[in-house]
Amino acid sequence: MFSLEALDANHGDCLFLHFGTWEDPQLIIIDAGPQYKHPVFDTVVVPRLEEMAQLLDVDPPLDVELLMVSHMDDDHVGGVIKLLDRANTGDDALVNVKGFWHNSFDDFLNTDDLDALASFGSAAASAAAGVNPWTLGVAASIKQGRTARTKAENKGIIANAGATADFVSAGDSFTIGSMTLRILGPAKAELESLQTKFDAENPNAASLTASERCAALAAFTDSSIANLASIVVHVEQNNNTMLLTGDARGDKILEGLQSTGMLTDGKIEVDILKVPHHGSDRNVSTDFFRKVQARHYVFSADGEDDNPDTATLEMLTTARSNREYTMWFTHRLQHVIDYLAQDSANNTRNYEIEFREADATSLWVDLEEELDF
Repeated sequence: MFSLEALDANHGDCLFLHFGTWEDPQLIIIDAGPQYKHPVFDTVVVPRLEEMAQLLDVDPPLDVELLMVSHMDDDHVGGVIKLLDRANTGDDALVNVKGFWHNSFDDFLNTDDLDALASFGSAAASAAAGVNPWTLGVAASIKQGRTARTKAENKGIIANAGATADFVSAGDSFTIGSMTLRILGPAKAELESLQTKFDAENPNAASLTASERCAALAAFTDSSIANLASIVVHVEQNNNTMLLTGDARGDKILEGLQSTGMLTDGKIEVDILKVPHHGSDRNVSTDFFRKVQARHYVFSADGEDDNPDTATLEMLTTARSNREYTMWFTHRLQHVIDYLAQDSANNTRNYEIEFREADATSLWVDLEEELDF
């Protein structure tokens, strides 16, 4: 079996990667949706894990070979924090996590700087200190990342075991069961140079007030780390492949593919591409879709911030022309339906469209056997 299950994570990501055999089904969880705005963990993740245990006829906790945080934004890491509360120990344990990938800001930047930024609590306190809500969001992500790392450590789960640095980065390769996982990003050298880069861009940082320094660090963190630090992984089993991208930028994904020797004549074909950043047009280009081609494109988005953007759909359909492929959407969105109807009417196309059923917790893309649990 080799299937990608995209849960209804509202505006976030929550992916279940099923692999192994019927006799020994195995599971990787990548992100677990947001903690704020939408109670995805309680309303979707928990019921789905309980359903799996029942259908597999096993008592919880379910074994999870790997729990991966693609990067530190609430719509990815928020639910992971709650999942770790119910991992490995306790009468209410849902999962037994064997491995944990999580690149913390502490791996890249000075801890004292991050302590100052993370110290901002409420929106009112931040406003009083001259810190805007956007900066507060960055601070909240840092806090969540630290919380996830601490909870894992308290459960005896070691982060990034086997990686060549303190963090999972391009060039790392792992074997889990019957699968090979090759890391394409983040780039180790870029992350290791971030502190030097911050100091160079803010030569007078030491003379700034605490709120000014926090604002400068937040701006730097958002523009650098959020774009650079998403874990991008190429997964292969029995010659079937997936490219899972978090919120990485398309140019960084291509650089990772190039540096690891995975491009042939400047291109790669995979069976499944998890489209970066919920289909935001800021992360991809027509050239990206020409160079990274898939049989299945998975969009995890509920329309927040217009994701997936119509421009992204136009890039994809233009790049692939009349090739056969399928687009999968976790939400049935009117702007998606309208664009694809217009595109099909005006052009010769050969794609199929699949939406998650309204009463289903997830959608599935099966590359081997069709799963029924």
